[in-house]
Amino acid sequence: MKVARLAHVGHMKIYDEPIPPLKDNQVLVKVKSVGICGSDLHYFRHGGLGSFKVDLPMDIGHEVSGEVVDPNGHIRFRKGTKVAIEPGHHCGQCYYCNLELYNHCEDMKFLGANDIGAIREYMAIEEHRLFPCHRAMSYDEIMMLEPLAVAMYIVKRVTPKRKSNVHIIGAGTIGLLVMRIAQKYSDNVIIGDIVDERRDFARKYNPKLVYHPLEYINKNIADVVYDCAGTQSAIHSAIKFAKQAIEVSPDSSLPYFNLGTFYNKIKEWEKSKAALSKAIELETEDSSYWLNLGFAYLHSGNNTKAIENFKEAENISPGYALAEWNAAIAHARLKRKEETLIWLRKALLSVPGWKKFAQDQKEFDWIKDEEEFKKIAW
Repeated sequence: MKVARLAHVGHMKIYDEPIPPLKDNQVLVKVKSVGICGSDLHYFRHGGLGSFKVDLPMDIGHEVSGEVVDPNGHIRFRKGTKVAIEPGHHCGQCYYCNLELYNHCEDMKFLGANDIGAIREYMAIEEHRLFPCHRAMSYDEIMMLEPLAVAMYIVKRVTPKRKSNVHIIGAGTIGLLVMRIAQKYSDNVIIGDIVDERRDFARKYNPKLVYHPLEYINKNIADVVYDCAGTQSAIHSAIKFAKQAIEVSPDSSLPYFNLGTFYNKIKEWEKSKAALSKAIELETEDSSYWLNLGFAYLHSGNNTKAIENFKEAENISPGYALAEWNAAIAHARLKRKEETLIWLRKALLSVPGWKKFAQDQKEFDWIKDEEEFKKIAW
C-alpha cells in the first residue's frame, strides 16, 4: 500500500509498505477521505506544532473517513460499512483513564502526531475507535465530523441562552463551526479574527457579524466567549471581552495551566469519543446540520452539492436566511441567473438589511447590471 509521510519540512514522500496485520481488537479500514487541519499545515511548514516536535519523517493527518474491508470478527461492522475514526487512542490503564478522563490520558496516542497518520491507503484501527455512519453520507461529510465534533463539544461545555451575547475568537474552521452551532441557541453571535483573509471568508457566512478583536477590547460585554484560536493573546482578549472579567495587564503572562481560575469565562476545547458519536447522531431534521454540510461543500468548491444541502436546510426551516443567501452564492458561482435571483430574493426578503452585502458580493458581479438584480438588491 502507499503511505505519505512528511519527509522533511515542506516535503512529503510516498512510501510503499505492506498492508498492516490485524490484532484481535482491530479492524482493517480503507481510507477514503482525509482533511488537512491547521495542525497538519504547522507540521508541514515548521516541522512541529508549537513546542511539540516529532522526529522526521512523520505521519500526518487525523480527520479521516473510510470503508471497512475486514471486520476481523467484530459484529458491529461488515465489509463496506462507512466509518468515522476517533483520532485519539487512550491507554485505558493510567490514573486518568481509570477516572474516565480519557482526554487527559498519560500515554495518549493521536493520529498524525505520535501515532500513524491518515494519509495512507489502509489503516488497522482499534474497533472502539470506529463509528459506523449512514450509507447516504458521503466520505467527505464523514471526514468533517471530526472538526464538527470539536465544535459541538465546545458549545456543550458552555451553552449560551437565547439572549446571550456570544463572542467567538478565531475564524478558522473550528471557529466557524462553533458559530453555526452557537447560533442555534443565541440570537447574538459574533466572530472575530485578527487576520483579514479569515474575516473576509467569515463574512460570506455571517455577513454583518464579523469583527476585529481590537474593536471589543475592555468593553466587557460578552456573556459567553469561545476561544478558538488558542494563542496567549486570544486568551487575554477573551477575559477582557467577558462581563465581570478579571483585569489582565497587556504585558502580563497568563500561563495556560492557570486558566482554571476563569473556568466560567473561557472553555477550552477538547476532542472526545462521546462528541464524535454525538456528531454522527445529529438529527437530520435539524436544519443547521444541512447548513453545515452546505458550508463544507461551498468551501471545497462543490457548488452543486452545496445547493442540495442549503435547499434541505431551507425546506426544514422556511425563511432560513443563511441557507437562502448561500444557495444564491452557490448558484451564482455556477452562473445560473434565474436560480441566483430566486434565492437572493428569498434571502433579502428574510433579512432586508443584507442588501448592502449583496451589492458588494463579488459572486454577484456578473449580474449586478441586470434590472432584476437592481430591483432585489437596491
